[in-house]
Amino acid sequence: MKDNYDGNDDDDNVPPPPSVVPKYIAEPMQKQKEESLEAIIDYANELIEYKKSEDEIITRRKKEKSDHDKHKEELESRDNDLSLDPEDYGAPAGAYITTKYPHGESGYYYWQWREGNQWLNEYIAPVNPKYNQ
Repeated sequence: MKDNYDGNDDDDNVPPPPSVVPKYIAEPMQKQKEESLEAIIDYANELIEYKKSEDEIITRRKKEKSDHDKHKEELESRDNDLSLDPEDYGAPAGAYITTKYPHGESGYYYWQWREGNQWLNEYIAPVNPKYNQ
């Protein structure tokens, strides 16, 4: 943007960019005024926070998938007629199996899923089969 060019052509004193910054990014930045550079810093920080939160979401989803697979295997290993089809419980196809321990050691398996901003769940079975209802 020519409007933001500071008019300083003295490239001898310009600090070199980090080696990971591509030339097509560094050279235009060197021509920016302080105000524009500060806005770029603010934007870069916002972008970093956004990318970190995206990484956290991906990590959490991978853990949920891993937990789901483990819980599903545990339930499948039982000798019973327990359905593991989420639709049999009124849960959508994208639901996953999780455990909750509302009363200390007596845990329960649930289907869990998100609808809008709410987490919904539906009971499957107790973690310990001896507590089966």
